[in-house]
Amino acid sequence: MLPTDNHDARTSERIEAFLEGPPRPSRRRQRSVPRRAHRPIAFDDPSSWAIALRREDVRVERYGRRATVMVLDIVMSPAPPAEGTPPLDEAVLVEPVIDAIRHEARETDHVVRVSSTRFQLLLPETTESDADHVVDRLRTACRDRLNGHGSAVRLRIESTTPGHGRRLADALDDALRRIEA
Repeated sequence: MLPTDNHDARTSERIEAFLEGPPRPSRRRQRSVPRRAHRPIAFDDPSSWAIALRREDVRVERYGRRATVMVLDIVMSPAPPAEGTPPLDEAVLVEPVIDAIRHEARETDHVVRVSSTRFQLLLPETTESDADHVVDRLRTACRDRLNGHGSAVRLRIESTTPGHGRRLADALDDALRRIEA
């Protein structure tokens, strides 16, 4: 045993370094090729969207994965246009929203247009908090694409992630009820 006045800081540092082990290597890997460009998605027709919903419902039930259904409704503002400007056509205001949905949705997402101003989205592998991020991205993208006409359009978005033992179709019904209220 060493006397108490024989303390060497270098020895303590070496012992600590030995106990901690070697430094962890950096996990950041440099990509040799650039990231693949995100292509806009194509909307599904109602029957293929329903098939995708049933298929995802099976995955959710079997593997316990999360999925979210989202309903997006475009509401035109009842306010009259500014003095001297012609009223905006609904189609002119809906197209930027469609463009935003196509660019913000992932390749694995499924989107269907169920009316002139309503869309349903199926977001596989998406939790409620992830769905909130999607809503924020959609709102920002729509505002950016509306070129100053954002006050003429209001987006109503409801999303539901079914809990354990609930089906995606039930979650869709919940989202539709909330958006109608």
